[in-house]
Amino acid sequence: MIFGFNPLVQIVHPDDAADAWMRAILAPTAGVFHIAANSLPLVKAIRLTGRQPTLIAEPMIELARWMGRPNPLKRWPYDRDFLRHPCVVDTQRAQAVLGWQARHTAEAILRSLSGGRRATPGQTRLHMQEL
Repeated sequence: MIFGFNPLVQIVHPDDAADAWMRAILAPTAGVFHIAANSLPLVKAIRLTGRQPTLIAEPMIELARWMGRPNPLKRWPYDRDFLRHPCVVDTQRAQAVLGWQARHTAEAILRSLSGGRRATPGQTRLHMQEL
């Protein structure tokens, strides 16, 4: 994570996505329907998976590039601009027109990915793998 930024993120459970898809196909309407579970701050989402966020000062990324390392974060999963200025979708149209509501909360989805393990301050990935 970029130090100083804690953007909102959204996810959706596959069962909820399938339910929304079926409702959209069967509904006598057209257009775009955004679907997602509730929004969560990224730090909370990471911790719910049993991991601790790694904070990186953005100037260090630029310094590494300046020193000749074009991609200092080889496994960086997101565009840095997205982490600073994310897009969070509004699901009200899907709720109003399709009658769709996410049955799975973001917290429940992320906890299921971690197998119920929770990280605590000071734990590393290695600690979590040993549990």
